[in-house]
Amino acid sequence: MGVEERKIALEKFKHYQNDGVIQSEFKDDAWFLSDEKSSITLDFTFDHVYVKKYLNHYSSEEFKEILKCYISLCMGQYVISTLQEMLYNIKELICNSECLSKIPTKRNILFKTGIQDFIELMPFTTEDIILEEERYKYDYIKRRDLAEYQSYFLFGKILEEFWKGNATIFEKIYFYPIYLWWNISMILPVRVTEFTLIPKECLVVKDGVNYLKIRRSRLKGNRSGNKNVAYKIDEDYKIYEYAVSNEIAEMIFDYKNLVRDYEESNIDSLFVSKIYLKVNYLFKNHGFLHVNQLTRLLEIFYCDVIEKEHKYKVISKEKLNETSFAGEAYKLKRNEIVKVSLGDSRHIAMQNMLLNGASILMAKEITGHENVDMIFHYSGNMKNLIKCKAYSLFELSKRNKIIAESRSDSDKESIIRGGGIGKLC
Repeated sequence: MGVEERKIALEKFKHYQNDGVIQSEFKDDAWFLSDEKSSITLDFTFDHVYVKKYLNHYSSEEFKEILKCYISLCMGQYVISTLQEMLYNIKELICNSECLSKIPTKRNILFKTGIQDFIELMPFTTEDIILEEERYKYDYIKRRDLAEYQSYFLFGKILEEFWKGNATIFEKIYFYPIYLWWNISMILPVRVTEFTLIPKECLVVKDGVNYLKIRRSRLKGNRSGNKNVAYKIDEDYKIYEYAVSNEIAEMIFDYKNLVRDYEESNIDSLFVSKIYLKVNYLFKNHGFLHVNQLTRLLEIFYCDVIEKEHKYKVISKEKLNETSFAGEAYKLKRNEIVKVSLGDSRHIAMQNMLLNGASILMAKEITGHENVDMIFHYSGNMKNLIKCKAYSLFELSKRNKIIAESRSDSDKESIIRGGGIGKLC
């Protein structure tokens, strides 16, 4: 890394330090970063003996500075969690490639976030690694593994029965974020972070129609590098409005009424978090409902409601990949349910949109993707799409809801015909 690149890296570091994003000094072995909704640590320590053994071009301290400069140069292009992932990936690559001198045994390391730019920038990278990375760059596609569709229907059924059956007021307050996540994100394909950042005053009525305000990320699909990450919620997210049913509006009003006596979030968000800190010590205090808290809350629902109350055995998605000695695929038993992940609902909502008549361009607009390629990424699993279509036809007579999407900076509206609340297809 040249003198000019180092100068730019130090200037960027100073800029984000002054802005409060970086809360450490450049010389520190650990940097603490915050973007108002999350805090992470970048750990620059590594095995000095290993680096000294295999890296002849730089001393271990010089190499550490190179890593810091590289991460500094990436500031403004990636969110802080991705920067943390990149640093981890680079350190893993170094340890598995003898400091970029040979192709790693775990070849998938070459395709992880941040690796491609790093190996191309490092002058000591061997040609074999560069060629290997180029050879597989366009063949490496990572798709989300989804559970069997029957498990999504079963989860929705259990959640609804619990909600309208024996759930106490306290249990409703506790699990309301899960209930709203299920009813909103199964219809509207929002990301999990976007869901947790829904503004407190999120409902507005226009011409008798309820509109839900949601912060949509400006940062996804940023491979072109044309977008800058400000690490500020108001700058990295933009509020969009989506027409929703009266049922969803009533759920939100009900939730706000139930939590009116709890301390508000330290940012402008709908969900309170103090209740979870009092009940479960495993919840970290973020000052608002963090994605990690929502994930933990879903795990508790599986444990306390689905397993203990409804007596289902929760299995992982990986279990579905197992085969018998005869080569038969694993089949769910009557008392088994595959664990649903928070991010699954966005994929299912995406598939439902396509199956119910939405065009590729409309789907791109609603999901907030930069190009249509990612839409094919979502719809690539044809087996799941066919299953979903079968369920869609079965539920056809029950579909009577309309979701309208209105961009906040435009008068243009797109209409999506979708299933009833909580319906998958």
